[in-house]
Amino acid sequence: MKISRARKKSIALIVTLAFLMTLFPLALPAFAATSYSRVGSLITVDDGDVYDLNAVNIKIDEEDIGKGSVIVRLPSGFEIREGDKTTVANGAYIKENYIEVVKGQIDYDVKDLDKNEFKLTLNDVKDIGDVTIRINFNNIYVDKGFDGDIVAKFRAPAGSIFDDGEVVIGRVSGGKVTVEVLDDETFGDSGGKVTLWIEEDRPGALEKDKESIKFVLPDGFEWGTVSDVYVISGDFKYFETVSKTDFEFVPEEDELHLKVNRSSKEAAWIKFTAKIEVADERDAEKGEVVAKVRGKSDVTPSEIVVGVYGDYAVKVTADDPTTVYAGKVQQEIADFTLEEEIDGSLVKGRSITLTLPDWAKWGSLKDTVRDGDVVLRLDSFPGRDGTVAKYIVETSEDASAAELEFKDMEIVLSPDAPEGDLEIEIGGTATKEMTVKVAEVKKPVQVTVDTTPTLVIGKADQAIGKITITEAEAEILNKGKYIVLELPKDVDWDDYDVEVTEGDLELGDIDADENVLEIEIDDDSNDPSTIVITGTVTAYRTVPEGKVEVSVGGEAIIEVNDTSPDGYLEEQYGKVKDGEDHWKIEGKKAIKYDRDGLWEDENSIADVIVANVGTPAGVGISKAVFTIGSTTYTIDGVEQTMDVAPYIKDSRTYLPVRYVGKALGISDQNILWSNKTATFIKGDRVVQVTIGSKTMLVNGAKVEMDVAPEIVNGRTMLPIRWVGVAFGANLSWDNETKTVTIEP
Repeated sequence: MKISRARKKSIALIVTLAFLMTLFPLALPAFAATSYSRVGSLITVDDGDVYDLNAVNIKIDEEDIGKGSVIVRLPSGFEIREGDKTTVANGAYIKENYIEVVKGQIDYDVKDLDKNEFKLTLNDVKDIGDVTIRINFNNIYVDKGFDGDIVAKFRAPAGSIFDDGEVVIGRVSGGKVTVEVLDDETFGDSGGKVTLWIEEDRPGALEKDKESIKFVLPDGFEWGTVSDVYVISGDFKYFETVSKTDFEFVPEEDELHLKVNRSSKEAAWIKFTAKIEVADERDAEKGEVVAKVRGKSDVTPSEIVVGVYGDYAVKVTADDPTTVYAGKVQQEIADFTLEEEIDGSLVKGRSITLTLPDWAKWGSLKDTVRDGDVVLRLDSFPGRDGTVAKYIVETSEDASAAELEFKDMEIVLSPDAPEGDLEIEIGGTATKEMTVKVAEVKKPVQVTVDTTPTLVIGKADQAIGKITITEAEAEILNKGKYIVLELPKDVDWDDYDVEVTEGDLELGDIDADENVLEIEIDDDSNDPSTIVITGTVTAYRTVPEGKVEVSVGGEAIIEVNDTSPDGYLEEQYGKVKDGEDHWKIEGKKAIKYDRDGLWEDENSIADVIVANVGTPAGVGISKAVFTIGSTTYTIDGVEQTMDVAPYIKDSRTYLPVRYVGKALGISDQNILWSNKTATFIKGDRVVQVTIGSKTMLVNGAKVEMDVAPEIVNGRTMLPIRWVGVAFGANLSWDNETKTVTIEP
């Protein structure tokens, strides 16, 4: 066979390497004669006490059997003690109690060297084969203040069959507790369960306390009963009904307490299952339910997910929105449908909530909405204010995707309901939050005013703006009921004219009582109608300046506050029986009963400005000067004339009533006469004086004067000083010119 040149070179290289290996043998790694290994999972303990730590196996292979020794040493400050846990063990005790030949047959000795170390000497081997020696580190005193891993060190002299080595036989910890969720659920309003695991890293890690561990649920959730409690490891004993149980679980609303009655001597592993209840679905947030972990024990983690609340797999569609009217009952909204996107999207026990705006309440709903095996059953009205209706899902595991149609539903609306879209918010634990438009809100009547004249204080028969009331549709104004037009306090109706200018509405009795005008609807309309009201009023002297508004209401327009027998609310909800305190829908308590109605403070459908109250004449005077014996006087420097001159009597200046008012900036309409008493009104001050009486009343309080008002030549004359001071005016007298100056 012919050999190539390249192959000849390869053979030559191999021969050369073989020759070199005979000259220089390779240095192969040495394998240990002995090996050290810990027995069992690592034990965690505390410091300053006596514990059983992990044992160590020393394995000697058959081919390495021989004589030799090894020193076994624990950390400084540690002690190897006897079973009484106080006496330091000597070599003989250690050999007898802590050294165990697991495999093989050997002759050995043990000599104590110190409190924390001893020497193990192997003298002879009685049998051929592998040997395993176990050192049980029992009754070991752990030095106070020690922290971290406890390392047993093995040191062998030269020539010994033993090798050096180190093994971690324990760990010192302040005592930690670990919590783990083993099993949780996705649940609805009926609640769910969670299975938890509690593990001590050393005996006594669970503090002896009524709140050794505290699990705190978020708002809307509460803990229920605890069951299936098992002590998987450790020396704890658990009894459900026995008072001497070593630990117990105490649910207190949103907190679950682990009460530990004694410290463990062996690290405890505890498994248990707890019920989670939905206390208030309005506060309970959908999604992961995160419990905070607290307590006297050093516990981790600080938060755990104990379940999932809610599910999102439903869509909503609606028919064309209806028109609904503020202040009315029995307002039908559009039908809408909840549709499962896939089978089983609606989970048994979960909830669907239908929430209206706060200016609307439910009037009527279906008790049951069904499609195939999927049923929504009306459960309750959370909050009992009529804005939220809650349904509970009933279904089977093999139910097909459902289309659940909500039909023939009614609402009632506040008189203050804003015009625009009405949307229902759909939520609960069975679906994500959605909104659907089901109606458009309108006012039942439109109220307008053509002008806003200015009224004079203290004057009667003054015209206000013309008021026009127009129906939004036929029959919107209720037959046999009244429209009520209410003026503000201190403005009363004088005269009025009411007529229907469009449509076929028929009016009945029309009557005014002080500031209230009532218009009866004798027969409702077939065509939308218009009512026009013209009128005059009296503005009393106590009416404040500013806008004059008329509130338009009454049961001809507003139905939601009528609680009379056979009234509108009884027609909507039925009669509230004696002893009951709620209006009901489908037998469920829906709205807390109030005899003043659903919106007792909302009694008008519109408030319109019909006039303004102006500033009284005379206000703004800064100075008036009168001269004794002269009918000429000045106001703010402008000369004017009186029909009677002022005079002095008993050292007091007297002026005619009318000019007292002018000097003090009081208009004529704010000076009133009744028998012999003159009343002056200015701002919040009312002053009264009586002919012949020295007693003056200031806002009802008596003030004694040194002179009295009198009648001279048929004219009423008043002591200006006393009346002026009563209104806070400054008065000064000039004796040379015989003038009195008044600065109001």
